[in-house]
Amino acid sequence: MSILAVARRVRAYGGHFLLLGVLTLVTALLITAVPRLANRLTSQGLREHVADQPVARRDLLYTSPLAPISAAGSPAELKAADLDLLEGRMPPAVRQVVGERWYMAQAAFGRLTGPDLSPDKGLIDLSLRTVPGIRDAATLVAGRWPGEGAARDAPVETALAETVARQLGLKAGSRLRMALRLPDGSELKATRVVVVGLYRPLDPANGIWDALPSVLRLSEPEGDGKPFRLVGVTDNVGFDNRAATGWAVSFAWRYRIAPDRLTPGQLDDVIDGTATLQSTVPPGLSLTQGVDIPLRQFADSLAAARTLLAVIAAGVLATLAGLTALAARLAVRRRRTEFVLMRARGGSLRTVVGRGLAESLLVIPLAAVAGWFLGGPLPAGPTGAGGAAAATQGRFVAIAAVLATLTLPAAVLAGQRVAGGRRDLVRARSATGRLTVEVAVLGVAALAAFLLRRRGLVLGGAVDPLLVPAGRRARRAAGRRRSAGPGPCPIGDRPAHRRG
Repeated sequence: MSILAVARRVRAYGGHFLLLGVLTLVTALLITAVPRLANRLTSQGLREHVADQPVARRDLLYTSPLAPISAAGSPAELKAADLDLLEGRMPPAVRQVVGERWYMAQAAFGRLTGPDLSPDKGLIDLSLRTVPGIRDAATLVAGRWPGEGAARDAPVETALAETVARQLGLKAGSRLRMALRLPDGSELKATRVVVVGLYRPLDPANGIWDALPSVLRLSEPEGDGKPFRLVGVTDNVGFDNRAATGWAVSFAWRYRIAPDRLTPGQLDDVIDGTATLQSTVPPGLSLTQGVDIPLRQFADSLAAARTLLAVIAAGVLATLAGLTALAARLAVRRRRTEFVLMRARGGSLRTVVGRGLAESLLVIPLAAVAGWFLGGPLPAGPTGAGGAAAATQGRFVAIAAVLATLTLPAAVLAGQRVAGGRRDLVRARSATGRLTVEVAVLGVAALAAFLLRRRGLVLGGAVDPLLVPAGRRARRAAGRRRSAGPGPCPIGDRPAHRRG
């Protein structure tokens, strides 16, 4: 049969083939679009989930203990080089999702005194900190940054946040005195401190300000009689000066997980990587991280959501498959006379089935390709394995197209009767209603057999599911007897004057 003849038959029964084509297109579209949309929404939800976490659950913090240090050269510059070293020791999956990173060096707290300090604030302790990049994250309100002067007029220069300086009554040029305070109240290793500048953060939400204690506010006392704590920004020279005189110092390297670098496909690798981070920490350092907590929570929720989505998708695809089979069966039923006439004119079963296959090949594959192209442009979000996912979707679309193409010839084959046979001599099939009732009865019987086998096997059970319906009928019958009153007396119980 020529292609033109097949096309004419498809046109003659355009409604049936349009229905089959639409069902195939929707099936291919769902196979293509649902995974892409699910991946995009999952990626968006993962980014929002991580971005909403507190700092402690987004940062990997390496710290050294607060202790005196003896090192040649500048300790602040030497420890800054460890920022790349520590990141290089991380597992590759964790290293790929690290975004911003910061390094800081901080000296121990010393008691701050001076005539420019507001006397009504009580005790104030000051710690000097150097943080590379802090000058780009703030703007000067007054004065200058430490180390920018032509010559130092004090051993230590510091810059304070504008809000903190206002609370303490300090300004650019204020001169103070700082010393270590011993438990007996004596002072040790005193030095002069000069406030050379005041600054204001450009963005208080910038991660550079998240280090604790904060440089943007006074830390509250830890108890009665305890001092407020203040952190001032200094340069490497000021920090090295304190380290050289024997002050205890500490260092910290902080790495923040970037939400935009996380994808659902990386979750398992990142979680496993954070679990092995502790084994990569160099001696003398400690690691604090809570990144794995939100990632594990999201992974558990994602597994449950994917299971639910798989069940829903399977149900929808099964429904579409059933509708396609019903549409093919309806098309064959409407064309039964045509197929019978073909057989009567000498056409073989292969010829009849071949015509159905040729008509399907002219419609179904084109509909599947159209559904594939309609679902392709939808945004899929970052996957990290886009080519493999697209290939898998293509294979499923091809399988669905093949099955849909074979539906019509299969329906044609199933609708054929033995040549020369009479339909009135063939035993009629059971009606749909009868089949439904039979299946329901079989199901109830199977359930009853199961309950019957379990009777007495559950210790302490007060309810027998098999006897519940019988018990309800017995109670209803007893209620009807009570409401009807006493029945007629038996003959033997009649009064004596009525006997005989």
